[in-house]
Amino acid sequence: ILGTGMYKGKKVLLAKPQTYMNLSGEAVIQVLNYYDNIEELLIIHDDLDLAEGTIRFKEGGGLAGHNGLKSIAFHLHSNDFDRLRIGIGRPEFQKVVNYVLEPFSKEKQELLDQAIKDSIPGVETWLEEGVQKAMNLYNQKNTQKNNLGKNENKKE
Repeated sequence: ILGTGMYKGKKVLLAKPQTYMNLSGEAVIQVLNYYDNIEELLIIHDDLDLAEGTIRFKEGGGLAGHNGLKSIAFHLHSNDFDRLRIGIGRPEFQKVVNYVLEPFSKEKQELLDQAIKDSIPGVETWLEEGVQKAMNLYNQKNTQKNNLGKNENKKE
């Protein structure tokens, strides 16, 4: 699924792969090859190692065993892409594969939907000022949930 638009004079392309997650890289490379003038890439993905509803921007780095990220890195021949990680938490009494493939409970889905809404100011910052600024403003430490835009002036 593709969508294009403008944000403050900057052309933006949103793509949601319709492949299996493990094959995400195939979709990403097809989009990048077709739209050969893409200068910046932000991959938004779930993260088992973050508490539910937590949001973190990341610049490059490891793949943390995430098969979708592995596929993207393989097709890009690089781990050097910006990410927005949305925490889904790690299951206590369930296999990870079942946990990520089953629908979330109503409460957890509401929490994740709110996290996605809360991430909008961070994505706007990423678009305007880059990943470092987004990380500095929105990667709050020691918080269960990031309330983006609300915690940016807190000192820790």
